[in-house]
Amino acid sequence: MSTGTVQSAPFDAIINQVGDGYLQIGFTNDSGGALVEGQEVIIKSNGKLDKRDADGEFPIGIVYKGGANGARVGVKVRAGAQLNVVIKGGAATPGQFVRNNGNVDATTGLAEVVASPVNAYSGFIVIEGAAQDGVAKVLFLPATRGGAGSFLVQTLAAYTADNEGTPYSSVPGALGDAATLVDVNALRAAVENLRVSYEDLRTKLIATGVVTA
Repeated sequence: MSTGTVQSAPFDAIINQVGDGYLQIGFTNDSGGALVEGQEVIIKSNGKLDKRDADGEFPIGIVYKGGANGARVGVKVRAGAQLNVVIKGGAATPGQFVRNNGNVDATTGLAEVVASPVNAYSGFIVIEGAAQDGVAKVLFLPATRGGAGSFLVQTLAAYTADNEGTPYSSVPGALGDAATLVDVNALRAAVENLRVSYEDLRTKLIATGVVTA
């Protein structure tokens, strides 16, 4: 089958659509230009669509009915269901990956979800956000690794580079013999290697979204 709405209570308040792997859902185009059939799209933090144009972006599906910027476009999303969940652990915005925490909300009877850490398996992606303890709308995904945008992104401590690339030509006072100078320069080289390695790792981590500076 294609898509449909589950009618039997109480599930009609929880699962909005189910399908055989792809649902057809309308979103607002916020890409700054037209979106055309066959184009991969991502969901932005405002709940609207943009075109996918980078490796690290997770496409929710492809456009099957295009439209100009600001228009509603039809998207075949790569999801088995669209459903309501209760957000725990912080507010959720569209585009964030979340997973069940194993609990059911006592007030609504809906499953609770929390943010998926980067590279953890995620069950859902948020398409309509909510504050903590609020009801959000999510898409049920095939097994997917979480990405940037989780609540658990950490901030690196402040860092100031100190280049140790220039060898010392002398050492002061009683330490000023040739053997000590060799040792000091060996230590300097080791410190410089650590600095270069750390800055390379720092740059790559920031690029993945695991951390922020």
